Amino acid sequence: MKSSCCIKTFLFCILLLLCITVHPDLSSSAVVPDTGVTSCFDDQGLEIVCPETGQPFHGQDAHYGPGAMILTSNGDGTISDTNTTLMWEVKGIANGSPDPTNPNNPDNTYRWDELTTFVSLLNSTNYGGYSDWRIPTVKELESLLDLSIAEPGPTTDMTLFPNCKAGSYWTSDLDIDNPAMAWSIDFSNSLDNITATSDLLYVRAVRGGL
Repeated sequence: MKSSCCIKTFLFCILLLLCITVHPDLSSSAVVPDTGVTSCFDDQGLEIVCPETGQPFHGQDAHYGPGAMILTSNGDGTISDTNTTLMWEVKGIANGSPDPTNPNNPDNTYRWDELTTFVSLLNSTNYGGYSDWRIPTVKELESLLDLSIAEPGPTTDMTLFPNCKAGSYWTSDLDIDNPAMAWSIDFSNSLDNITATSDLLYVRAVRGGL
């Protein structure tokens, strides 16, 4: 019995060592942006002065960095994020009329299986000087959320993304249990959802990678 216990302990240590060895070096990875929340709250949901270390309610989101998003307009219809190293498509002026021939039209909505056509059209125009645009993952699209903005949003920097819709945007991630569903993020309330791929949602392209 004792020998069996020792063997199990030894195997666990080997497994732990392997996990540490193959885990990527996160110290050189891109910085994940903060949520944008700068206020503290008590257990009733009331805003309070952020407590010092050791005081009740210390350790909230507002106590930690890395801080605000660092988004920069490139002046060519793209936005660069210093934290994530991602580059984002900026939509054109909204006029209330969808135009499927113009991928930058913020009024356009797509079914999930139409996203390939959207990306191909954007890349064929060499938008912003690049032809490697794609649909963002859930984690990538979440990096544009500013959780300090309340519903009905849009819950992002509207100075840099002035035509963002307070609605749901597609991601490239299908639901692992049901390929007829895919993940989306609602920019009216910052929530991610599993949505039928037949639904019509907005989309914003990205290039680069986390």
